[in-house]
Amino acid sequence: MATPVRAQILVVDDEPVIRQLLKEMLLTMGYQVEIAASGHEALTIYNARKGDIDLVILDVMMPGMSGIEVFRRLKKLDPNVRVILASGYVDASKLQMAIKEGVRDFIAKPFAIRTLHRKIEAILSE
Repeated sequence: MATPVRAQILVVDDEPVIRQLLKEMLLTMGYQVEIAASGHEALTIYNARKGDIDLVILDVMMPGMSGIEVFRRLKKLDPNVRVILASGYVDASKLQMAIKEGVRDFIAKPFAIRTLHRKIEAILSE
């Protein structure tokens, strides 16, 4: 019997501790995980592996390029990109605009592992 293919998730966050924590949480849930420390790194990884990445978890507040800008650039690379925005603080109007543009969901930091897992599973099962 073939082993089921595990979903590949790209985690993008400028905070090393958050990246590592998310990676460990997602590995525990059974996902394959790539990490990126910046929007530019995320775009490079996604462009090289866009056929393999099933979901992007993207920090909203990052230096250099905001998560919303990264999402817009990802959308140009792949109109079907699936993104969950994550933040401890987000402007509600910017969040609503991003959702209208195609962001699949938002999760507020700090979040429970169960909440994240439910959101991921809902998006991957669409």
